[in-house]
Amino acid sequence: MLTRRKMLKQTALATGAMLSMSPFRYQENKLQIGACDWSIGLDSNPKAFELAKQIGLQGILVNLGNTGNNFHLRDKTVQQQM
Repeated sequence: MLTRRKMLKQTALATGAMLSMSPFRYQENKLQIGACDWSIGLDSNPKAFELAKQIGLQGILVNLGNTGNNFHLRDKTVQQQM
């Protein structure tokens, strides 16, 4: 016979088990946050990496350049600076 006490106990255990397997539970360092270099005001500037580190970002998307600077990130020396 299922009593109310047994039912509440089993429900609590089942809920706890389901929550421990949930993909939405907090996992430290699981989510990585980055930004585009132009969105933090340092378009194609190597200083963007230091600023990103200071504000807690894990990564930076570096701008390739544009037609005005002949897509400067294709140049090996610019790549090394970055």
